[in-house]
Amino acid sequence: MSSKNIGEVHVDSGNIVVTDSINFHKYSELEFEEMFERHKENGYLLDHLPGDGIYPITGNFSVNEVLLNIQIPTMIYGFQYEEDTSSSSIVVGKKITDINCRSGFIGINDPVNWKIYQPDKEGYEVWNSFECPKGPGKYPIHEMILKYKKNNELVDEVYGYIIDLTTGM
Repeated sequence: MSSKNIGEVHVDSGNIVVTDSINFHKYSELEFEEMFERHKENGYLLDHLPGDGIYPITGNFSVNEVLLNIQIPTMIYGFQYEEDTSSSSIVVGKKITDINCRSGFIGINDPVNWKIYQPDKEGYEVWNSFECPKGPGKYPIHEMILKYKKNNELVDEVYGYIIDLTTGM
């Protein structure tokens, strides 16, 4: 398995939504508050964002270059090691929700900063739209947990999110 940087989300509204890519076009003409409500109903707004900024997106690939999962670290400013900390690890935590992806493409973007203009094509395309190798289906989102010891106590912090693309139903 190999990991690659596959994108980045430029957050200007303090939010990142994970949803079926077609939802970005569907909701683009709605008023701001209604657009957010629709994304909450049909996708997932990530928690634990420290604010606006640039958030990397990483993909883990099989030896055949099939995208297996997508990772979105939200702890972009890192965490402060105190005097008494030891090594750390990142593990997959609890399942948060499933994304119903009817189009077979998952989009990960700021709800108000999601499109890129393609001069060689007509109109806009969804930025950070990733094809699900299993096609249309439901894909689980899990927390990624950073575990470390601080003052002889185990500390768990949400480090980000991981979308499993191997289990499309």
